[in-house]
Amino acid sequence: LGILFFAFPPSSPDSASLIEEVATAHHCTNWDEISASKLIASVDFAGYEQMLKTFSTEHKHEDEEIRYVLKGTGYLEVRGAEDNWIRIKADPGDFLVLPAGIYHRFTIDEHDVRMCMVLAV
Repeated sequence: LGILFFAFPPSSPDSASLIEEVATAHHCTNWDEISASKLIASVDFAGYEQMLKTFSTEHKHEDEEIRYVLKGTGYLEVRGAEDNWIRIKADPGDFLVLPAGIYHRFTIDEHDVRMCMVLAV
């Protein structure tokens, strides 16, 4: 499927330079942090519900999608070559690069906390 995986802890002193290295290698010019948690839901429940719906709805991008999990756990689900779903657990420190055009979705687990960095071209 062409998914690339790297792992390095967010608390590592080298994490900033490793993020920069991956960003440069994949021609990323900007990145943002995204959070989803019950705490956010207590302030803006409608926004939280919309964020979860957006993440969990199957979609694809014209460019690579790059995510670095900073906190919490969840699942990346990608559509396989035979139209089946493949589930990949995403833990803090996991750096996932999805190729352009691959159908995917993200879900958070029962702990309901997710914070990740999204890098974009």
